[in-house]
Amino acid sequence: MSQSMNERVAKISSISELTPWERGFVESVQNQLKKGYILSEKQSQTIDNIGKRHDPQEIQKRVTWKDSFCEEKRQIAKICAHYYLKAGYFTDLAQNLLDDDDFVPSEKQYLAMCENKYAQKVIKATTCDPKYPVGSVVALRAAGSAGISFATQKALKNTVGVVIDVNVPVVSAANGAKRYKVLPVGSPSVVLVEERWLKKARKKKK
Repeated sequence: MSQSMNERVAKISSISELTPWERGFVESVQNQLKKGYILSEKQSQTIDNIGKRHDPQEIQKRVTWKDSFCEEKRQIAKICAHYYLKAGYFTDLAQNLLDDDDFVPSEKQYLAMCENKYAQKVIKATTCDPKYPVGSVVALRAAGSAGISFATQKALKNTVGVVIDVNVPVVSAANGAKRYKVLPVGSPSVVLVEERWLKKARKKKK
């Protein structure tokens, strides 16, 4: 067992493409083995992970994934990134996707961030046809106003607004989470409102 681990570590240490952190870890492990120490389960797993990462087949998989990361996948990833920045998960990954158009997440990162049930709801809400197209006159629903920000309630209280943009990042996985940019009548400032809080404004009777 000890000799097998020594051989595995020696083989990995000969890889020229190791990152500085990986090389430092491998050298530390080699020193421990030379002193006769037995590696912990976590150390052994890390060694296995480093070896797997630099396996030629794994390298080819990463190349293939990077080549397949098309514009459609990038847009889906960005949709999810806006949501997760607000939710407080995958924040570093999300920021990289939004800040760097050349950044490509790993396949594992993409699947974890974009193919869970919450992400799927966000993607659906973002890409579905708007219930209130640009130009629609809308008002706040009376029910459920507790979920709307005070500033939005104040801006649309006792008045209506005009939808001026339907392509606003979705930041909730709730039903009706599609967001609209609405300009309240008589106001110079727009507000962002989720579809579930809106209704079509009634025409005033003459």
